[in-house]
Amino acid sequence: MKILHISKFFPPNFGGIENQVKSICDYLYNRKVKVEVLAFGKKNYINRKKYNIYEFKPILKLFSQPLSIKYIIQGRKLIKKNEIVHYHYPNIIGLILCFLFVGNKRLYFHWHSDILNQRYLNLFFSLIEKNLLKRSKKIIFTSLYYAKKFKYYNSFKKKIQIINCGTDNLNSEFKKNGEAKKNYFKLKKKFKSNKIIYSIGRLVPYKGFKYLILSSKFLQNNQKILIAGIGKDYDYLKQLIDYNNLNEKVFLLGKVTHNEHLSYLKLCDIFCLPSISKNEAFGVALIEAMSFGKPIISTNIKDSGVNFVNKHNITGFRAPIKNSKKLSNLILRLFRNKRIYRDISLNSKKRYQQYFTSNKINKIFLNMYESD
Repeated sequence: MKILHISKFFPPNFGGIENQVKSICDYLYNRKVKVEVLAFGKKNYINRKKYNIYEFKPILKLFSQPLSIKYIIQGRKLIKKNEIVHYHYPNIIGLILCFLFVGNKRLYFHWHSDILNQRYLNLFFSLIEKNLLKRSKKIIFTSLYYAKKFKYYNSFKKKIQIINCGTDNLNSEFKKNGEAKKNYFKLKKKFKSNKIIYSIGRLVPYKGFKYLILSSKFLQNNQKILIAGIGKDYDYLKQLIDYNNLNEKVFLLGKVTHNEHLSYLKLCDIFCLPSISKNEAFGVALIEAMSFGKPIISTNIKDSGVNFVNKHNITGFRAPIKNSKKLSNLILRLFRNKRIYRDISLNSKKRYQQYFTSNKINKIFLNMYESD
């Protein structure tokens, strides 16, 4: 069995989809399955340390989509030599690649997220999408919440399979990671008795960091918000912090390494994901925090899988979108009630173990490949 994963990016370009692709491929490799990856990267590069990872530097970006002729040329060769193609959407060049060359190969169409705010792009590629969906063996969604609002749901519901995102137990990984632990103790010394609310993600509008920052106006001085990530909104968010005199309460961490991310997850008292649209289709960072047993505060995003991950009053709380005051009220509620905090923390860990461990999720993928 030879499997090709076609992805937009791949670690060390970290993100929710990228982490999921790597997790699946690592699992397959460890079980002696031949797997390869095609992705965009910072340079033209083939990594052969485990399985082959073919990365190609974009020559330009159009509508946030990287473009590369070499990606298409190599992709054609890889599709030809592999028996199974697992395509991760959204990735427009990958979509075209599959449309042109997948032929009668067994195709799995993994619909991670809709393309929003690109109406003309959607119209142009809808015919290609439908063609590939018809040819696919299965259409994979990460939650039933998201699948039911799929624009082609009625046409393809018999093909749809729900497979949650999963993650390794990062708390266990932290305990074995000397660098992460060393960094954690430095942070613990720096922030002393402060309470920490941590968040991570690309600094773009749909992540809603603006509202998390403004929520700090209603928090106590010893309650600090730490936001990790880079993106086009960095300068705007920094100005927002400065303008509201929140420099002692909100900290933009910039890009953090995986080990630093582990340290911040261990350090924090609450993990918050303040996203404001269904661009946030699942929220992999939520389940990473849940592996540490952290209480979650997210937002009530219509039709998003985030609402499946974080159960209101069980694993955390859900605030209305774009509502800084409500975010702060829920943060304060957790800090003020030790019993609620303890119960939610325990529930967060249990839900992670029940639904979101990488072994459980990746075993489903392997069984799918073997049984279809």
